Amino acid sequence: MLHRCKEQRFFFDRIFVGGTTQEEVYSNTCKHLIDPLLQGFNATVFAYGTTVTFIQGSGKTYTMVGVHEKPGIMVLTIQDIFNAISNVFL
Repeated sequence: MLHRCKEQRFFFDRIFVGGTTQEEVYSNTCKHLIDPLLQGFNATVFAYGTTVTFIQGSGKTYTMVGVHEKPGIMVLTIQDIFNAISNVFL
């Protein structure tokens, strides 16, 4: 990828194409963090992308929060954390 005056290389763990569901993004990025988190390990999810005003942005807020019918990875993570906790006490 060219950047003004020099070539820059970027590496990605995973790239999601348009039409990828919120559940697919969650399953491939955050779901595996729940068990270690509940065992006391730290976990961080960092959403990065451009912000464009007056035009559709890169989708960070939609991916993280989602909408009522399609909750984002933050909502799905919290749901799984509470489900895992409630399973311990049942």
